[in-house]
Amino acid sequence: MSLPEMLVVVTIISLAVTVAVPLVSGAILSARLRATTDQLRVSLQAARMIAVSQQSDVAVRIMAHPENRYEYEDSTGRNRVGRLPPAVCIAQATAPLLTFHANGSVDAEGTTVLSTIGQDGGSVTCDTAAPGFRLRTTLMGDTQVARIEP
Repeated sequence: MSLPEMLVVVTIISLAVTVAVPLVSGAILSARLRATTDQLRVSLQAARMIAVSQQSDVAVRIMAHPENRYEYEDSTGRNRVGRLPPAVCIAQATAPLLTFHANGSVDAEGTTVLSTIGQDGGSVTCDTAAPGFRLRTTLMGDTQVARIEP
């Protein structure tokens, strides 16, 4: 191989890496957002099952950005705290306290919106213009997930 051939190969490889890195990082962020949404949905279902099996109320507190966490008491009485990864945030929680009753229902429907962290000037905010997920907990206590496209 001559030097010009090797330079062409190195240039092609560097162009491929330059294009691939943003695509891969976007895919990783999207997967992290989906995994966090699934984790919150499973936690809401677990709280509902605990309420039904123990025939007592179980409250789930959802704390939006900047706290970005949720908590409930499990069947052993331990406080379970779900913290979101640094790139994901709770953009909105219409019912910051969801109380599941012995029959599995809740007092009021709640919607929780998960999005990604963005920059607004110099401050870190929830990027509501980015794709995200909406978790809707119905009066019957069922939680449904829908993708939000900007």
